[in-house]
Amino acid sequence: MMVKIYIDPGHGGKDPGAQGNGLKEKDVVLEIAKKVRDRLVASGFEVKMSRTGDTYPTLTQRTNEANAWGADFFLSIHINAGGGHGYEDYRYITLSASSSTGKMHATIHKHMKAKVGKYGMPDRGMKQKNLHVLRESKMAAVLTELGFIDNSKDAADLKNSSFKSDAAWGLVDALCEIYGKKPTAPGGGSGSGGAVGKMVIVKDNPDGWLWVYNKPDWNAKYQKVKPGEAFTIAQELTVSGSKMYKLKSGLYITAASKYVEVK
Repeated sequence: MMVKIYIDPGHGGKDPGAQGNGLKEKDVVLEIAKKVRDRLVASGFEVKMSRTGDTYPTLTQRTNEANAWGADFFLSIHINAGGGHGYEDYRYITLSASSSTGKMHATIHKHMKAKVGKYGMPDRGMKQKNLHVLRESKMAAVLTELGFIDNSKDAADLKNSSFKSDAAWGLVDALCEIYGKKPTAPGGGSGSGGAVGKMVIVKDNPDGWLWVYNKPDWNAKYQKVKPGEAFTIAQELTVSGSKMYKLKSGLYITAASKYVEVK
């Protein structure tokens, strides 16, 4: 079974989140979350996101989806505001440092402290709080605050593409350490076929979903996946005259460029 990571870019749609220095939290966290998704998929994880565009799922919708999917880890990505300066992250208030979640939290904090520290961003520490996504998720969960959007120095970092890439790698490196995987950049796979080892991402479509199949048979519909969901391609094949991808998870998806993109 593949490890399932649920990524939650905070806010979205009608809720911009924190704002300052020409930035909106909802936009920056979505950009970073997509980098995390792409790299996790390339590293052999199965990933689902609470949103892949400028939409606003409620907090309850986010945790309900992660719980129903059976996620192994819930990663919520946010940016702070309120006059502070620096990086911090949170786990649920009742979970000790020696708990399973507490140890995972420490691994994430270790990697993120190193990544953001390269840019002179202060470490505000590991914290605990009674937040919905930490309380209502049934799996290990950590919420990150990637600096203060109303601080000019932090905002300059959040506008820096290198900082955003490094922040994403910090989260990926941490999850790979936790689950015993090798951090891999998208397109870093190997094998026969031009698409093998690459990511296939579901495109937006009028239905708002796409079928995946549990065997190479167009009638073997298994479950619906949302636009923005990404998977690693294990094999290219042709079924009844149409191209299909076998995924690393063992499922199958259409290879039609109308519905998916490969990167």
